[in-house]
Amino acid sequence: MNSFLLHVLIALLMLLQVGCGSEPTPPSGSAPDVSANGPTRPIDSGGPVLSFQTQSHDFGDVLDFGSHDVEFPFVNAGTETLQVFEVRPTCGCTTTKLQKKIFAPGEGDTLRLTYSPKSSGRQVKKVMIRSNDPVNPLQSVEISADVTPVIKINPPSFSFGSIDIGDGAIGQISLEAAHPGYTATSVRLGGRLAPHATAALREVQSDEGSPRQWVIDVVIEKDVPWGIQNGSIGLTGALDQEDGTRSRHSRSIQVNGTVSGKLQTSEPTFRLLLLEPDKPFSKRITIKHADGEAFNLFSATVLEARSGNLQVQVLPVADSGGSEYQLLLTGDTTGFTGAIVGKVNVRTDVPGEEEIDIRISGVVMPPEG
Repeated sequence: MNSFLLHVLIALLMLLQVGCGSEPTPPSGSAPDVSANGPTRPIDSGGPVLSFQTQSHDFGDVLDFGSHDVEFPFVNAGTETLQVFEVRPTCGCTTTKLQKKIFAPGEGDTLRLTYSPKSSGRQVKKVMIRSNDPVNPLQSVEISADVTPVIKINPPSFSFGSIDIGDGAIGQISLEAAHPGYTATSVRLGGRLAPHATAALREVQSDEGSPRQWVIDVVIEKDVPWGIQNGSIGLTGALDQEDGTRSRHSRSIQVNGTVSGKLQTSEPTFRLLLLEPDKPFSKRITIKHADGEAFNLFSATVLEARSGNLQVQVLPVADSGGSEYQLLLTGDTTGFTGAIVGKVNVRTDVPGEEEIDIRISGVVMPPEG
């Protein structure tokens, strides 16, 4: 047999061996990376290797209260020190615990997750892990669950929409027990709306054999100030379970409304969104009279500011006849990261709107590296 045919025969035998489910034997002194998030590489390729035993867990069917724990073991399967820089959940319903952040080759630990369901239906949540693994610097573990609510809230969040200044508003939120052992016990209104609104819980008559039902009556008083008003209703209940235990159940219902009159703005707030570090920024909002009438805008002042070196200027709009102005907000993010908050207090001669506040919100991102 000539050498060409011999090489062809050897190649065919190797293909048959792999095709039958056998894997090629790795070179001596190497071990494959078992990370599910990245390519396979040998351990002797150098560098740290973050390797999880598993990267997903399904809790199955759970109720929307309490907490559920899971552990994700991992090991540094590389040849150099592994450093975990950050463990970051992608939602507030998941918390993490990791005892240490630096691991020698062959050393490992367990990433512990606690899941406290806040929503119903199929839920999938991820936790991101950033490390000095050169091939997979950003990995994730995933948890999932089918969450059954014990109380149905309709609507899940409540918006009053536009509210004429001086009028107030009334609304209702309906509750229905989705679990036979559930009882709604109390409500409490918080947030910016709290001084100007009330929330009251009452049970309503339901047909025989039907789930228990309640209504939350929400009343916004006539003195509610101009602008976007946000609040949250804390709903507390009790759940009697089949094993005879009673558990406390709580939910938060968001409530909001936008109060305005003759004064209208191009945007309800100074939304700065994400700002780059160590740079100046600016934001304009137009304020005008809804009927096109002239009015005096006496002053605009930044109050309750949290850093950002905020200042505001009043700029009359040409050819508007005094019915329209621009508010120019400027600032600088030098030496500051985190949330920028505050408000612009505007004083006018418009009846009922002599003093209004326009909120400021934004976040300064940390510098890279």
